[in-house]
Amino acid sequence: MSTLTGMLKRAETGPKNWGRSSSGLMASPMVRNLRSFAGLSAIIFLLGSLGLTITLIAEGDPAGTRLPLLLLCSILAAAAVAVRWSVARGRYVQFIGAGFVMLGALAMAWVETGVVLRLGAPLVGLSGICLWLVLFPLLVPVRPRLAVLVAAVGAAALPFCWLIRWSLLGQSLGGEISLIPWFIPPVVCAAIAVMGARVVHGWNRALIQAQSELAEYGAWRLLSPLGRGGMGEVWQAEHRVMRRQAAVKRVSRQLAGEARESAERRFVAEAQAVANLRSPHTVQVYDFGIDAEGHPFMAMEFLQGITFAELAAAQGPLPPERCVHLIRQAAKSLAEAHRQGIIHRDIKPENMMCCSMGDEEDFCKVLDFGLARWLGQDSQLSAEGVVMGTPQCLPPEIAQGQEARFESDIYGLGCVWYHLITGSPLFPQSQAMALALAHVNEAPESPSRRLGKALPQDLEFLLLRCLAKMPQQRPANGAELLKELDELSLPPWKPLPPGLNGPRRGVASAVPSDVTTRHMASATEMGA
Repeated sequence: MSTLTGMLKRAETGPKNWGRSSSGLMASPMVRNLRSFAGLSAIIFLLGSLGLTITLIAEGDPAGTRLPLLLLCSILAAAAVAVRWSVARGRYVQFIGAGFVMLGALAMAWVETGVVLRLGAPLVGLSGICLWLVLFPLLVPVRPRLAVLVAAVGAAALPFCWLIRWSLLGQSLGGEISLIPWFIPPVVCAAIAVMGARVVHGWNRALIQAQSELAEYGAWRLLSPLGRGGMGEVWQAEHRVMRRQAAVKRVSRQLAGEARESAERRFVAEAQAVANLRSPHTVQVYDFGIDAEGHPFMAMEFLQGITFAELAAAQGPLPPERCVHLIRQAAKSLAEAHRQGIIHRDIKPENMMCCSMGDEEDFCKVLDFGLARWLGQDSQLSAEGVVMGTPQCLPPEIAQGQEARFESDIYGLGCVWYHLITGSPLFPQSQAMALALAHVNEAPESPSRRLGKALPQDLEFLLLRCLAKMPQQRPANGAELLKELDELSLPPWKPLPPGLNGPRRGVASAVPSDVTTRHMASATEMGA
């Protein structure tokens, strides 16, 4: 138990350097390559400075000629040593590597132009910059855009250094036109380097994806992706020993920095919220752990079914008895959560599934406790002006910046109920701000009017109570709603035989919720 607590604490607090380095899988070989490249460069630059110094002394050149070259080579060697030391810390590897290559290209260009001036004619053969640029994408596989910048600097290094010597130092051959053929090969090699960088970057991405998919997730082996969102992804997985199917949730590999830390904190909160919930109508957690990269993962039950949103889209308005049958099960899940002080805060059709469980059809599962909070814990505002939740099912009090409460979940469930029984969302607006204002100010249209046919009065009364603007006018929690649902004068729903309740597919628990509603006005303005 202490081990799991430690893992949870580690995932919740997060390493201090998250987001400051490249992806762990990619940074490791890049760091090794760049350290080797920098170390070799330091040796070459030191030997080069020693060789140039000996040559110039032998030829009787004055110290004033030798010192600049010696100083330049020493600076390059020191830069190489600094690169080797800094990338060992795993931070800003791509930028350090790119900067080092650009500095090296400019330094080589300065030395080579100096040699040309000394000889009085262009050098025979390719510039050393050509080899420098071609090796660059192989040793430091940076992003293509950064590679273009490095290649451009490398291609322009010789003309730039010559221009500096000619315009500022007054140094000239007297026939600069003869240097043009000497300037062309680095340009060609720069183009080759850019194309090589694109190819190597693609290979690296494919390798990272393959390594990520084959990474160890405790006792679970990943089989195939089920879904991806802005914040996370879900994979179908299998237990290595028991062959049990599961859905492994993990934070998206595309996130970095504060976004990843926030997603991982939410991830851990979901695990803590669901861990002690035993209702059969709440998605079950089998396992929680930390992968090889130090990021949390969660193995949850693999469900066969469709979300309520897909059910409404496929079948339109559902019979009132079937709606009550499904909502009643969701209320059971919320009743247990509310008894433990947990507020879901993201009740919506996409977070509920109509499943097949054994021989039982129309079995409701409540998913995605990623936004869950304990009553009185923190504010729902994760940042100034940002409200966590889904606009289609946003409780009025949340839209006005107030704290979430049990009645907030009841309002969300009322929106889901309304969607199922009418086949359409509570409010038709598509913009988040317009939806928030509608939840605060607009009275819901009667479900009977929306349908064009009468519904049982007690059912409609309870549904509209769930959608009351004032939390005090709604059922207080899941248990109270469940009690009132049991008192409705409706015959029990008998689920249809398998295959007749709608399409079935293998679906994991929902991808971590990543929808936020941003206030564009103050709470008082929205409530006006």
